[in-house]
Amino acid sequence: MPSDCQKTAQLLDGNICAQVYQNQLKAEIQNHLITHENRPGLAVIQIGSDPASTLYINKKKSACAWVNIETFSHQLAHHTSESELLQLIEHLNHEANIHGILVQMPLPRHINPLNIIEAIRPSKDVDGLHPHALGHLIQKDPTFTPCTPYGIQLMLQHYQLSLSGLNTVIVGSSITVGRPIGLMCLNENATITLCHSATRHLKDHIQTADCLITAIGNPHVIDPNWLTDYLMIIDVGIHRSPEGRVMGDIPQHAALHRTQWLTPVPGGVGPMTVTALLLNTWQAYQRQNQHKIET
Repeated sequence: MPSDCQKTAQLLDGNICAQVYQNQLKAEIQNHLITHENRPGLAVIQIGSDPASTLYINKKKSACAWVNIETFSHQLAHHTSESELLQLIEHLNHEANIHGILVQMPLPRHINPLNIIEAIRPSKDVDGLHPHALGHLIQKDPTFTPCTPYGIQLMLQHYQLSLSGLNTVIVGSSITVGRPIGLMCLNENATITLCHSATRHLKDHIQTADCLITAIGNPHVIDPNWLTDYLMIIDVGIHRSPEGRVMGDIPQHAALHRTQWLTPVPGGVGPMTVTALLLNTWQAYQRQNQHKIET
């Protein structure tokens, strides 16, 4: 465990980090468009009109516009059936100007998200959640790395931080976030503990960590008094308080003096998740058009 954690943590600023990567990507795409007409295309599907989902989609569309990725929005009613959604995805799978397909989660309860994820052609699965992508991630040969762990990976690279050899405790085991983060950490040579709703003595696990990653979206699971001294706390959770304040799984004031490095909420992992989506979409475009662009 690090011994010098009495100092205030240095924030891993996702906004600054995202701007660096997005500026690089924008320049790369602009250079490509000098000699090529068609832009990378991302289809964005939203079911219903959940305000939080709309906010996230707008952020993604704004970032796409900045780097010259064209978005194609599909706003469907909340009562849209699973079969109707699958038909739309099948159509988009065959559209040549669509290089990536994003279905905004969560979906209404009458739609099985696993069926939807598996319906997306693996070459257009820019969220990186198809079994094909996750299988390659297990083999340490990723096609598309899921956006949240990819964003974390890029952030750590930017700040020249390594997970190698660290006892890394991940709280949250969802298929879309927690488990892929665990795979990413394992591929970075971390020693991982993946905690979930049936984990006993959660406090004990949390207190053994060098790096604590939370991905539960609930600020009432981890008692701030459990926190000990860490090298890194990466807070992936996002929650809106009754007063409308956006916060993570751990109160920032409680974590600031318990770690050397800390991701704020908002402004930490979120912007980097969007950046990872942009990079995956660009990669999908390159593969589908068989362009070999030097980086």
